[in-house]
Amino acid sequence: MLTVLLPLLLAQTPQPSVTIPAEFRARNTAQDCVWCCLQTVARHQGVTPLSDVLKNAPPGGAYFEDIHQRLRKLNIAHYYQSRGPQYTAEMSKALGKEVGVIVSLNNPRRPGTSHAVIVASLGPAQVRYYDPDHPAHLWAMPRAEFDQRWDGQALFLDYLPPPRRLLVADLKR
Repeated sequence: MLTVLLPLLLAQTPQPSVTIPAEFRARNTAQDCVWCCLQTVARHQGVTPLSDVLKNAPPGGAYFEDIHQRLRKLNIAHYYQSRGPQYTAEMSKALGKEVGVIVSLNNPRRPGTSHAVIVASLGPAQVRYYDPDHPAHLWAMPRAEFDQRWDGQALFLDYLPPPRRLLVADLKR
């Protein structure tokens, strides 16, 4: 009985989810999907030094390692997972804090190429994500397809904006 009910319970368990307002989402126009994702999560999290990172991005795109090195030089706290085994524990923690996670997915239509997207939720049956090529939508793919396409790379900003100070004017409302 438990083996029948467990998949149903897992499917109905709410998964941590990230909602990124449309005005924060950068549109990919020049093969800069990683930079677009970085700018999007930076705007969402209030990381001011990266809020217009596309303006200073080198032409021709970037690799996750390039972004990792740039963030280290800027002294911006982040988590970077290189290509390889698919570890999801840190991703799940970040999503639980409403932090979008940038991942690299292999492109099945163009073998040998990949595309960066922002994971918004990671469930046992489905993954929801933002795609900088089509930033107006929140997309979904079956978890099995995600696991097959994900190359193991993940990056997120380990930064949450400081709590807003309560002002006297707020108390009068």
